[in-house]
Amino acid sequence: MNSKGKMVFFFLLMAGMIRNAGCNTEKLVYSLANVTGIEVQNPESETPTVQVKVEGTLPNPCYFIAEDRTEVNREEEVFRVKVFQGVDEDRVCIQVLQDFWILVSLDLEGLPAGTYAVWVNGVQAAFELRAENQVED
Repeated sequence: MNSKGKMVFFFLLMAGMIRNAGCNTEKLVYSLANVTGIEVQNPESETPTVQVKVEGTLPNPCYFIAEDRTEVNREEEVFRVKVFQGVDEDRVCIQVLQDFWILVSLDLEGLPAGTYAVWVNGVQAAFELRAENQVED
C-alpha cells in the first residue's frame, strides 16, 4: 500500500472511531464467556457456601462480564454455571485479548456430604463436602 493509500485508510479508521465514541444507543449482545480455568475456594466462614474462581479471556477490551446474568443451577451432585460476556456491537475496539476473573457463590445449604462437580461454560472441577458443610478441594 502506498503512502496515499495508508493515509486514506488511517482517515477512515479514525472517522469510524470518532463516530462510535459518542454512541448513545447501546446494542448489547450477550454470549457465553470463554472460560480457561476454575478453582473451588473455601472461604473461612460459617456460611454453607463455596466460591468458584472463574478465569478466562474476553475477545477485546470492549467486552465485559455480565455478572448480573450469571446462572447457577444444581442437578443432584452437579452445579452448572453459565458466565456471560456482553458487548456493544457498535463500538470499535483494539483487537487484543482481555483477561478476566470473577467469583461465583454456590449455595450448599442442606446438601448431604459427598463429592460434587462444578461445570462453568464447559470447564469442570470437583470438591468434597464433609458432613459439617466444610469443603475440601
